[in-house]
Amino acid sequence: MRVQYTLPGYEPAPQNGVGAAESRTFQAKLRDVARHESVTWKQVLRLDRKPESPTSLAPPPPPASLEVRDIGAERQRMGGLLERTADSLAKHGSPVSPEDGAKINTMLGLLQEFHSSENALLAYNVNGTGV
Repeated sequence: MRVQYTLPGYEPAPQNGVGAAESRTFQAKLRDVARHESVTWKQVLRLDRKPESPTSLAPPPPPASLEVRDIGAERQRMGGLLERTADSLAKHGSPVSPEDGAKINTMLGLLQEFHSSENALLAYNVNGTGV
């Protein structure tokens, strides 16, 4: 007698007999994941589907003040803002106490590091996808 302990749809069915799914290598599993199309967050939350009953409410309309910005332009604007702030602090010094100035410099350094990491990640993704 064979007992199935998994729920259908949550685990892949064994291929070529019992235990074939477990014998696959990690690289084969990674290739399978890479072959699948990426799923957006709207698909995960099922926001891309129409309501199933007529009593369901439609999503609210977006506010008129919602502005869609260019991500590249926002990244450049943030980089410019960080550079100008660092230059201003270097030229004029910090207008606050030395302890607070150290905290400001630490935070500014973290923001600059985050920005450069973000740019490196973007360059890596563009290089890999060719977009």
